[in-house]
Amino acid sequence: MENGTPESLSLEGKEQKVFKVILLGEVGVGKTSLLNRIKDNKFVEKTQITMTTDNCCKVIHHNNQRITLSIWDTAGVERFQSLTRSYYRDAHAAILIYDVTRQSTLRHISNWQEDVTRYCPQAIQVLVGNKIDLKSTVEDSQGCKVSACTGAGVDDLLNQLTANLVTKFNKKQEYVKNLTVTLKDSINNDGNSNNDSRKCSC
Repeated sequence: MENGTPESLSLEGKEQKVFKVILLGEVGVGKTSLLNRIKDNKFVEKTQITMTTDNCCKVIHHNNQRITLSIWDTAGVERFQSLTRSYYRDAHAAILIYDVTRQSTLRHISNWQEDVTRYCPQAIQVLVGNKIDLKSTVEDSQGCKVSACTGAGVDDLLNQLTANLVTKFNKKQEYVKNLTVTLKDSINNDGNSNNDSRKCSC
């Protein structure tokens, strides 16, 4: 994956795009629980602090296309961040997760946004409030709302993210196509100008 371009996989003779998505947020906001919900459609009551990375692939059907999201759960504790920054590289999207029962986790989202801007500036950023099955204590809660516990909102989140990724990718492809045509025309025009300059003007 270079310059934000997704990888391609060939499955049953059909090519499908693979987008890398990273889960970010403070410890305890439910990143690992959300990954488990996406991967196995289940909720694990107690999970250990993630000290390394875990990932899964989720196939989303969008406009008659098979789009694969390669989703990575990275460590959320500050002392482990040195382990995660290599995983920012080539990410197409970052899901920034806060806990709707803990106001401080929303305040700290800006720190994760800065990291995304620094390490993968082309990535789409999506703000997600998790644990909506519990009573929210966050004032003016923002972004998408999900529950890793019940699964509420998770499919909507993934479908909307996929649509945004495909739209962005298609726009980039169109830009590259137009740029290539423009450069080709420019080269042809320069060649014609050079030929004209060699003709006798008498």
